[in-house]
Amino acid sequence: MLSAEHLAAAHARLRRYPAKHTIYWEGEPGSFFYQLQAGAVRLYSCGQRQDFIHSLVFPGETFGETVIGTNPVALSSAETLTDTVVWVVQRAELLELLRQHPALHAKFTRRMVDLLSFHTHMRSNTTLLPAAEQILQLVNYYAHKMLARRNEGSCQPDTAQQCSFCERLSESADGYLCVPFTRQQIADMLGLRVETVMRTVKELDAAGRLRLHEHKLYYRLSQPALAGSDSPA
Repeated sequence: MLSAEHLAAAHARLRRYPAKHTIYWEGEPGSFFYQLQAGAVRLYSCGQRQDFIHSLVFPGETFGETVIGTNPVALSSAETLTDTVVWVVQRAELLELLRQHPALHAKFTRRMVDLLSFHTHMRSNTTLLPAAEQILQLVNYYAHKMLARRNEGSCQPDTAQQCSFCERLSESADGYLCVPFTRQQIADMLGLRVETVMRTVKELDAAGRLRLHEHKLYYRLSQPALAGSDSPA
């Protein structure tokens, strides 16, 4: 979202974090805005039995957008999944940057609408749809998203914005994609028990809607991505 010129104007600082590092906790005051340069980050809430993953953030994408609110607080925790490089912008600097650049402000607003649309859609699915449809829609969304990132060249090993998830999204000759998520990660993203995901994936494989091979999950793109799929969930 923020170009090199924007980052310089906002006095952004480049920070490096190891894997499994908590950047901030849910409920903390929102003081910074983040743009991922390399690695992967999960945004999640802690539950009594398991964490609930709201979204995964990939290089070039942003998080901490609630910093522009009147009394900003973090609505989720942010944890690195891999060694990560992040641009960090102070709240006051971001607000001034948006004030000075109306086009960027409009882009930021569209980003917020996409985020709201995606989370509303996923929350509705979690409540209304059976586990099988939840899993298919989640896999479809991230498969479209990561395949688009790989095809546009933003995740190649020789680029600054490479992502281990996108690199593992291999495609077979018959059009199936190897989904780079574990059953536990799918369960965490949907708020399901991992046993439910494992049983449902086997049922989807038997029905021909997914493919299981050597403990890996494969999916064929057969429907449009969810609205707002060009932005992180």
